[in-house]
Amino acid sequence: MLEHINATHEIDYIMLSGDFINHFDWSYTIDEHVSTLRNISSLVRLYFPTTPTYWAIGNHEGVPVNR
Repeated sequence: MLEHINATHEIDYIMLSGDFINHFDWSYTIDEHVSTLRNISSLVRLYFPTTPTYWAIGNHEGVPVNR
């Protein structure tokens, strides 16, 4: 999908609005948390390497509960 968007649209900027982490607050780890955000970041950089990207932190991007 990202490859198609990059090939068929002229994107001026990308806004990522947060909440990429699941709602299972008690079951995910810090490593899973960091891995998810790194994967998203890598995909955006891969398909849109020169497009300005703006991140917003959602209420699920904080450190896992009780950690």
